[in-house]
Amino acid sequence: MLEFTTTIGERERRRIVELAEKRGVKQGIRWTMILSGVLFLVALIGLIYSFLAGGTREQKIAFAVITVIALLRLLVPFGSRAKDYEKKTARMNRKIEGKLIRYRFYDDHIESATVEAGSGLPWTKAREWGEKDGMIHVLIRAGEVILIDTEKQDPDDCAALRAMLTEKLGPKKEEEEDDL
Repeated sequence: MLEFTTTIGERERRRIVELAEKRGVKQGIRWTMILSGVLFLVALIGLIYSFLAGGTREQKIAFAVITVIALLRLLVPFGSRAKDYEKKTARMNRKIEGKLIRYRFYDDHIESATVEAGSGLPWTKAREWGEKDGMIHVLIRAGEVILIDTEKQDPDDCAALRAMLTEKLGPKKEEEEDDL
């Protein structure tokens, strides 16, 4: 078991928000595009079929409306949705600033705890890990990040954590500027 205790300061909070926003917005946009594209194709096929097979007027109107809505959903800029997500994530992460958080990494799960509450999750919920600017991060889900400031921890414990993360999640993900 490895244990790390950290206080979330402004530097850590900014990093958590950065990771959460890039992952969450990117993943949200990807799923929205996929689902909108599938809906558009199904509606377009239904529209074409209703014209070729002599569908009723109501069927043609329904498929036309669904096709237009799906097409608009594909074409509408995602900027406003991304901004809403960023505001929500920033508001959520401001609540943890200044709080003492304890992380424990076991062979079968990870625990995190503050004075108010604690939680545990199996390693299968963790997606990937990386390191940047002296901080190790573990991505759990869109918007959820474990962050360990290596400059405030024992170097041997950090090395052991890197080894454990590599064993459980594979090699660390190298960050690219546009693709976290």
